[in-house]
Amino acid sequence: MSSKAKTPQESAAAADPDLKKFKALKPPDALKPAFDRFVSIAEQQEAALRKGDVKTAQSLNSADNAAASEMGTQDCISH
Repeated sequence: MSSKAKTPQESAAAADPDLKKFKALKPPDALKPAFDRFVSIAEQQEAALRKGDVKTAQSLNSADNAAASEMGTQDCISH
C-alpha cells in the first residue's frame, strides 16, 4: 500500500491513474503475452483492494512480479 494511503480503497484509487496509463501502452508483439498477464493481475489486485481484500491483493504479488520480469522490468511495487 502507498505510504499516503490509509485504506486499501485509497491505495487502489491512487494506483488507478497509473494502471490506466500503463494499459494505454502498445507493447511489442514479443512482450504482449506478459503485458496482458501483468495488466490482468494488476486489475485483479486493484479490484481486491477496492473491496478491502488486502490478502488477495498481496497473494497476487508473485504473479504480478513474474509478469513484470518477463517484460524486463524490476519487481513491481507491492500493495
